[in-house]
Amino acid sequence: MLTEQKTGKENKGALSKGVKKATEVYADQHYEGNPEAYLFRSRKGTNQAISRVQAWTIMSDAAKELGLENIGTHSLRKTFGYHQIKRGTNITLLMKMFNHSSERVTLRYIGITQDDMDAAIQALDL
Repeated sequence: MLTEQKTGKENKGALSKGVKKATEVYADQHYEGNPEAYLFRSRKGTNQAISRVQAWTIMSDAAKELGLENIGTHSLRKTFGYHQIKRGTNITLLMKMFNHSSERVTLRYIGITQDDMDAAIQALDL
């Protein structure tokens, strides 16, 4: 369960088996079975979460090491949505997952343009 800082909306989500297993392995190695510990802890204080800015810094530094630019904390979320649409996931489902107010907002957020939609229709002629 997550509470979105920007909107205050709650968002409950499942984890894939792979993510769940990787998280359990990481937590077992770093947190000695403490279920109350933050997965990504700040070095400040005891059991404090890292800040949004620190998460962005970590993501940005890792992307730079891989030769990628303009990668931030929303990049993973947007990429997830983009690939889900390409795989055929219903836009209304994504809209609800992202807590967006309309399908149009979701399409703009993940970068689906009118050109992409036109190409999908034209692909029917192939």
